[in-house]
Amino acid sequence: WRDGNYIFAMDFRETLKRVKSGDLVYCDPPYHGGFTAYTAQDFTEQDHADLARICVELAGKDCHVLVSNSDTDFIKQLWGKYGCFDIHEVEAPRSISCKGSGRGKVKELIITNVRIR
Repeated sequence: WRDGNYIFAMDFRETLKRVKSGDLVYCDPPYHGGFTAYTAQDFTEQDHADLARICVELAGKDCHVLVSNSDTDFIKQLWGKYGCFDIHEVEAPRSISCKGSGRGKVKELIITNVRIR
């Protein structure tokens, strides 16, 4: 904790209950379609759906929402159905891979209700 900024180690559902109107929320969940076993429980498609639903609620409370995820049809359809987020495709550099040929740029999504100029 410092100057009104906090770090919490808890389930995202509990963390996001603390968000107030006007807050900026950045969510970087385990990416869909890739490694998700950061804890004993995988981050499931239901978890992705819960995150999207909660972010819709936060957007309705005048929160600024920014989410990154992998560029998969599931994620595009999940977030696209709400109509309150812009979905931007970006290329992100990846320098970590067990094979040198696996390093390079990968397509990711930035999902947000913040207008990007």
